[in-house]
Amino acid sequence: LGLFLLLDVSMLADKLADYFWPVILGIVGLALLIKKSVKPGKKYWRNSEAISEYTSENGFFNIENSFGEVRQAVLDEELVGGTIKNSFGGVMVDLRRATLPEGRTYIDVNGQFGGIEIYVPSTWQVQFEVHTFLAGCEDSRLKGFATETDRVLVIRGDISFSGIEIKS
Repeated sequence: LGLFLLLDVSMLADKLADYFWPVILGIVGLALLIKKSVKPGKKYWRNSEAISEYTSENGFFNIENSFGEVRQAVLDEELVGGTIKNSFGGVMVDLRRATLPEGRTYIDVNGQFGGIEIYVPSTWQVQFEVHTFLAGCEDSRLKGFATETDRVLVIRGDISFSGIEIKS
Protein backbone atom coordinates (compact mmCIF):
# COMPACT_ATOMS: atom_id res chain seq x y z
CA LEU A 1 0.00 0.00 0.00
CA GLY A 2 2.84 2.36 0.77
CA LEU A 3 4.47 1.67 -2.61
CA PHE A 4 1.23 2.54 -4.38
CA LEU A 5 1.08 5.89 -2.56
CA LEU A 6 4.65 6.67 -3.57
CA LEU A 7 3.84 6.31 -7.29
CA ASP A 8 2.67 9.30 -9.20
CA VAL A 9 -0.96 8.43 -9.97
CA SER A 10 -1.14 10.68 -13.01
CA MET A 11 1.93 9.01 -14.58
CA LEU A 12 0.37 5.59 -14.03
CA ALA A 13 -2.90 6.66 -15.64
CA ASP A 14 -1.09 8.01 -18.75
CA LYS A 15 0.92 4.78 -19.25
CA LEU A 16 -2.15 2.60 -18.73
CA ALA A 17 -4.05 4.43 -21.47
CA ASP A 18 -1.14 3.94 -23.91
CA TYR A 19 -1.06 0.16 -23.43
CA PHE A 20 -4.75 -0.64 -22.82
CA TRP A 21 -5.93 -1.31 -26.40
CA PRO A 22 -2.83 -3.16 -27.63
CA VAL A 23 -3.02 -5.50 -24.63
CA ILE A 24 -6.76 -6.12 -25.15
CA LEU A 25 -6.29 -6.83 -28.89
CA GLY A 26 -3.40 -9.19 -28.13
CA ILE A 27 -5.47 -11.17 -25.61
CA VAL A 28 -8.42 -11.41 -28.03
CA GLY A 29 -6.12 -12.61 -30.86
CA LEU A 30 -4.48 -15.21 -28.63
CA ALA A 31 -7.88 -16.48 -27.48
CA LEU A 32 -8.99 -16.88 -31.12
CA LEU A 33 -5.85 -18.83 -32.01
CA ILE A 34 -6.17 -21.18 -29.05
CA LYS A 35 -9.88 -21.73 -29.64
CA LYS A 36 -9.29 -22.76 -33.28
CA SER A 37 -6.26 -24.96 -32.54
CA VAL A 38 -7.72 -27.17 -29.85
CA LYS A 39 -10.35 -29.78 -30.68
CA PRO A 40 -13.31 -29.82 -28.34
CA GLY A 41 -12.97 -32.56 -25.76
CA LYS A 42 -9.36 -33.34 -26.71
CA LYS A 43 -6.15 -32.43 -24.95
CA TYR A 44 -3.82 -32.01 -27.89
CA TRP A 45 -3.12 -29.49 -30.62
CA ARG A 46 -4.81 -30.05 -33.97
CA ASN A 47 -2.07 -28.51 -36.11
CA SER A 48 0.69 -31.03 -35.37
CA GLU A 49 3.04 -31.36 -38.33
CA ALA A 50 3.33 -35.10 -38.94
CA ILE A 51 5.22 -35.96 -42.12
CA SER A 52 5.12 -39.60 -43.13
CA GLU A 53 6.13 -41.14 -46.43
CA TYR A 54 6.52 -44.81 -47.23
CA THR A 55 6.89 -46.85 -50.39
CA SER A 56 7.59 -50.45 -51.28
CA GLU A 57 8.70 -51.41 -54.77
CA ASN A 58 10.54 -54.40 -56.23
CA GLY A 59 11.37 -55.79 -52.80
CA PHE A 60 12.83 -52.53 -51.45
CA PHE A 61 10.92 -50.41 -48.95
CA ASN A 62 11.53 -46.80 -47.94
CA ILE A 63 10.03 -45.12 -44.87
CA GLU A 64 10.50 -41.49 -43.82
CA ASN A 65 8.61 -40.37 -40.72
CA SER A 66 8.67 -37.23 -38.57
CA PHE A 67 6.32 -36.57 -35.66
CA GLY A 68 3.93 -39.34 -36.68
CA GLU A 69 3.38 -43.06 -36.91
CA VAL A 70 3.85 -45.43 -39.85
CA ARG A 71 2.63 -49.03 -40.00
CA GLN A 72 3.71 -50.83 -43.16
CA ALA A 73 3.46 -54.44 -44.23
CA VAL A 74 5.87 -55.38 -47.02
CA LEU A 75 3.96 -57.67 -49.39
CA ASP A 76 6.73 -58.23 -51.94
CA GLU A 77 7.67 -61.86 -52.38
CA GLU A 78 11.39 -61.29 -51.82
CA LEU A 79 12.88 -58.61 -49.59
CA VAL A 80 15.85 -56.91 -51.25
CA GLY A 81 16.42 -54.26 -48.59
CA GLY A 82 15.05 -51.07 -47.11
CA THR A 83 15.62 -47.74 -45.41
CA ILE A 84 13.93 -46.30 -42.33
CA LYS A 85 14.32 -42.65 -41.29
CA ASN A 86 12.40 -41.82 -38.13
CA SER A 87 12.39 -38.65 -36.01
CA PHE A 88 10.12 -38.13 -33.01
CA GLY A 89 7.71 -40.85 -34.12
CA GLY A 90 7.02 -44.54 -34.36
CA VAL A 91 7.57 -47.01 -37.20
CA MET A 92 6.25 -50.57 -37.42
CA VAL A 93 7.33 -52.71 -40.38
CA ASP A 94 5.93 -56.19 -40.95
CA LEU A 95 8.27 -58.40 -43.04
CA ARG A 96 6.66 -61.75 -42.18
CA ARG A 97 5.14 -62.21 -45.65
CA ALA A 98 8.46 -61.74 -47.48
CA THR A 99 11.41 -64.08 -47.96
CA LEU A 100 15.12 -63.28 -47.88
CA PRO A 101 17.44 -63.96 -50.80
CA GLU A 102 20.62 -65.91 -50.12
CA GLY A 103 23.37 -63.83 -48.59
CA ARG A 104 23.02 -60.64 -46.59
CA THR A 105 20.05 -58.28 -46.90
CA TYR A 106 20.42 -54.79 -45.42
CA ILE A 107 17.98 -52.43 -43.76
CA ASP A 108 19.49 -48.99 -43.18
CA VAL A 109 18.06 -47.11 -40.19
CA ASN A 110 18.44 -43.55 -39.01
CA GLY A 111 16.41 -42.68 -35.93
CA GLN A 112 16.22 -39.92 -33.37
CA PHE A 113 13.80 -39.79 -30.43
CA GLY A 114 11.48 -42.54 -31.65
CA GLY A 115 10.85 -46.24 -31.81
CA ILE A 116 11.17 -48.80 -34.61
CA GLU A 117 9.52 -52.22 -34.49
CA ILE A 118 10.36 -54.79 -37.15
CA TYR A 119 8.35 -58.01 -37.37
CA VAL A 120 10.22 -60.91 -39.00
CA PRO A 121 9.71 -64.69 -39.12
CA SER A 122 11.20 -66.64 -36.24
CA THR A 123 13.52 -68.55 -38.59
CA TRP A 124 15.35 -65.48 -39.88
CA GLN A 125 18.84 -64.72 -38.64
CA VAL A 126 19.07 -61.03 -37.66
CA GLN A 127 22.27 -59.09 -36.95
CA PHE A 128 22.64 -55.53 -35.65
CA GLU A 129 25.34 -53.21 -36.97
CA VAL A 130 23.92 -50.07 -35.38
CA HIS A 131 25.77 -47.16 -33.79
CA THR A 132 23.76 -46.07 -30.75
CA PHE A 133 23.78 -43.01 -28.53
CA LEU A 134 21.51 -43.44 -25.49
CA ALA A 135 19.53 -45.97 -27.51
CA GLY A 136 18.99 -49.70 -27.67
CA CYS A 137 18.51 -52.63 -30.03
CA GLU A 138 16.74 -55.80 -28.95
CA ASP A 139 15.68 -59.08 -30.54
CA SER A 140 12.49 -60.04 -28.65
CA ARG A 141 11.66 -63.15 -30.67
CA LEU A 142 11.30 -66.51 -29.01
CA LYS A 143 14.57 -68.42 -29.09
CA GLY A 144 14.97 -72.06 -30.04
CA PHE A 145 13.75 -72.05 -33.63
CA ALA A 146 16.08 -73.31 -36.36
CA THR A 147 17.51 -70.29 -38.17
CA GLU A 148 18.46 -70.00 -41.81
CA THR A 149 22.25 -69.70 -41.82
CA ASP A 150 22.64 -68.83 -45.51
CA ARG A 151 20.22 -65.87 -45.29
CA VAL A 152 20.90 -62.97 -42.91
CA LEU A 153 18.98 -59.74 -42.29
CA VAL A 154 21.43 -57.02 -41.25
CA ILE A 155 20.11 -53.88 -39.60
CA ARG A 156 22.65 -51.10 -39.78
CA GLY A 157 22.77 -47.38 -39.22
CA ASP A 158 22.67 -44.75 -36.48
CA ILE A 159 20.12 -44.16 -33.75
CA SER A 160 20.05 -41.76 -30.81
CA PHE A 161 17.53 -41.59 -27.99
CA SER A 162 15.62 -44.34 -29.81
CA GLY A 163 15.03 -48.05 -29.84
CA ILE A 164 14.86 -50.86 -32.38
CA GLU A 165 12.96 -54.00 -31.46
CA ILE A 166 12.72 -57.20 -33.53
CA LYS A 167 9.53 -59.19 -33.00
CA SER A 168 7.88 -62.19 -34.61
